[in-house]
Amino acid sequence: MARLFLKKGDVDNGGEKDVTALQLCLRDYGHYLGLVDGVFGDMTEEAVNGFQTNHNIVVDGIVGPQTRMMLNIVEISVHVGLGSLE
Repeated sequence: MARLFLKKGDVDNGGEKDVTALQLCLRDYGHYLGLVDGVFGDMTEEAVNGFQTNHNIVVDGIVGPQTRMMLNIVEISVHVGLGSLE
């Protein structure tokens, strides 16, 4: 994800697939059940809120530095077999 912040209303553009990457990541963690379409809509916002709640991050529905850092930590732990950080 290249953009510093992702929020409701953002969409993928051109070669940047930030929202798609976010949706895939949230889907892998069981938070996103919607269509992976590159549109940060209501379902993506709800998934971000759920992720933030589960990881004790201020719930604002915005993927900023703190949420992005936790997404990266969880992704690394899952890929190297450390399990969930919950």
